Formats: sequence, C-alpha cells, structure tokens
Amino acid sequence: GGATPVPGTTYTVNTTTQTGSDAGCVATPGDCTLTEAINATNTNPGPDTITFDIPGNTNPVLPITTELPTITGAITFNASTNGDCFGVGVTLDGTGAVPGARGFVLDQQSTDPGGLTSILGLGVTGFRSDGIVIRNARDVLVDCSSSRANAAGVLIRDATDITLGTQSDSVYIVGNTNDGLDIRNSARVRVIGAHLGTPYFAGYGNGGSGAWVTDSTDVHIHASRIGGNGGDGVAVYGNSSRVRIYADYIMVGNGGDAID
Repeated sequence: GGATPVPGTTYTVNTTTQTGSDAGCVATPGDCTLTEAINATNTNPGPDTITFDIPGNTNPVLPITTELPTITGAITFNASTNGDCFGVGVTLDGTGAVPGARGFVLDQQSTDPGGLTSILGLGVTGFRSDGIVIRNARDVLVDCSSSRANAAGVLIRDATDITLGTQSDSVYIVGNTNDGLDIRNSARVRVIGAHLGTPYFAGYGNGGSGAWVTDSTDVHIHASRIGGNGGDGVAVYGNSSRVRIYADYIMVGNGGDAID
C-alpha cells in the first residue's frame, strides 16, 4: 500500500512552522513543513528538490526550535526566492533553538550520494552550534547563502568535492562566535568569492579564524574577503597539503596572522 516513490520529486515548503498539522508533505490546502520535506526526500529515491512557496512571504524566516532532520542524500535545496544572489531567500532562525541544535546538516553517509547536491539561497543564523554542516558528503555546491551569528559558521568534515560560492559576494560566513569556516579531513574544497568575516561592520568578524584548515588536501580559497576575525585570517594545520590562497583580499582587523 501507499504511494509509489517517484525519483526526482519536488517538495514545496508552504509554511514557516517547523511541525505540520497533517501526516507528511501535503500541498496546499494542506501543509508541507521543512521538516516534512526533508523527511520525504530522505525516504524517496533521489535526487529530489526542496523549494519554498510561502504565501505572503517573499523572504521568509523559519523559527527553528529543535534540530531539523539530517539530509542524507543528493538534493537540490533551492531557497532562493528572487533568482539572483543579492541576499538569501529563506532564513533558518535558531535563536530559540535548544542548545546544541545545528542549523542545516547534510550527512550523506556515503561516498556516492547519487548526484550533485546544491544548496542555494539559504541563510542560517542564531544557532548555538554549527550553522551549516557538510559531512561524509561528495559533490556539494553552496551558493548565494550565509551562515551568520552562530556558534560556528560552516563545518566541512570528511567530505570531497565541495564548492562554496561561484562568484563575488555569493557566500557570507560572518559574525560567528568561533571559526567562520572549519575544513577538516576533506579534499578538493573550493571557496570562491566568500566573505569570511569583515572589519567594516560591527559584529561581522568571526570570533575565531576566518578559515581553519586541518588535515585536508587540495583546498583553494579564491577571490574572497577575509578580515575582522578574532583569530587568523586563514589557519592551516595538521597534515594539510596543496592549500592555495590566492587573489584574496585579506583585510585588516584579524586578531592573529593573515595566514598561519
């Protein structure tokens, strides 16, 4: 019994609430919460798509109280509501979340997730843990997105072929309490056109380093703005190799070295 799974299904979130009033992701006049949409993609053969169409809300803010389900497969997560990179479309607000809740977690638990994962137009703020986590993942693009004012900005761990940004000013990792970008035990990571802190606006520097790279290989940080952080601009440690930092604007105001 039950509906037959359809590969490549699109699930449209149509409410800002975290828990729904019905069983599962149901189109209007029902509801499809973000929790329900993620659960649906995790059980449906993918890669699937999550989009947003919340009535009367061009740039919706979704209050998050408990950690959302972890995304476990390839997905297009399209939170962009205006079709460009000038500002995020949907924001996950964790100011009321339980301690330890992370904002947005992708853990594919596999070396072959079955396709490219794209995260577009997403803002994550106010969580007392990591804003965005990409772990055990492969072939992931994060673009037109931000992680701001969390305990930590973006964690990339045990991952391969990860790209943050495609153009200037396309990813903002700013104002986080600890490190902005934390790359651990990963390979082939590209950071393009990102803001990793900034000294020009109060509270937009990260409390730790702009980027922290540990035990990772083939990491490129390119055409990014890095400044105003409490620690180093970019810190490279452990058994890291082939880490390239080029055509970047490493600005004043880092508490440590520009590059360590």
